[in-house]
Amino acid sequence: MTFSPICLTFNYGLVVAGGEDGELAIFNIHERSLVVRELGGSMNNSVEIIFHQGVQKLVIANNDGTISIYTLPKLVRERIIGPFPAAVNASKMSPDGKCLAVVGDFPEVFVVPITENGFERPFALLPGPDAPKEAVVCGPAVSPIDQKREESRDHQYIAWNLTSTLVAVTSDTQKYVTVWHLPSRTITLRIEASHYTFPIQFSMMKPDLLVFANRRGFVHLINVATRERQIIGVPAGAKINGFCFSVDFRQLYVALPSRIVEYTMNGTKTLMESCISVLQAHPPTNVDWRLVPRELVIRLFPYNNLEVGIDS
Repeated sequence: MTFSPICLTFNYGLVVAGGEDGELAIFNIHERSLVVRELGGSMNNSVEIIFHQGVQKLVIANNDGTISIYTLPKLVRERIIGPFPAAVNASKMSPDGKCLAVVGDFPEVFVVPITENGFERPFALLPGPDAPKEAVVCGPAVSPIDQKREESRDHQYIAWNLTSTLVAVTSDTQKYVTVWHLPSRTITLRIEASHYTFPIQFSMMKPDLLVFANRRGFVHLINVATRERQIIGVPAGAKINGFCFSVDFRQLYVALPSRIVEYTMNGTKTLMESCISVLQAHPPTNVDWRLVPRELVIRLFPYNNLEVGIDS
């Protein structure tokens, strides 16, 4: 490649990488073809391939405070969403395909409704005056100092639960993970994390299970329904660079500076989990995945690793 990629995504047989100066590379794994474009502008902080209005599209969160929507494969810019108050660090479509969550170097979490007609006007999720204190779980109440810092809080990463009712965000300036209940637009949990947090993800097999990691070498697993929490310290308290589940969500892989650590999730498989495991091991052929409910596609291909092309 002609640039150093800083963000990456994979779906519908395409690998897309974004660069620091607005570069974009698209690799087709079936045709073994690589296209590099100099889009210009500032840093591409996140990229995501979605399917909308019968067309494959690319969503780019940019450091200039905007989100750009391009149609694929020809990379024709459809529209720009924003500007937002500052740099946009990440955007992520909900599993039901009806919302786009947006976070950045600003305190708000923005939600962009997605309809058959297109992307609607964003609205902001903002905590009420009593929400932080009431919503803290597994930790002390929010201190007056932290409350004063509320206006300067940044957000880095986003996670949706399977039912698209909860959206969780991490922060590199606050030692909390915030979980919003989208239908009521209120904070349902405010989780004390002991340090700044980055990677975060809901399990697509157990929708109440939320996992995130902080910079001090600890992985936190939270049941958002019961508020039970398990904290795992990685070997030697190493810095955690990221994590992911296996496609069946039975293993959790944590990336450290010099190794990857594997953890096995306890519990027996439900009938749904067993059926999904069979389909993952032997995916059906001649299926138009665009007609399959998105919630099921997310379970079968949890990392957007749908390898079929858009015309398959």
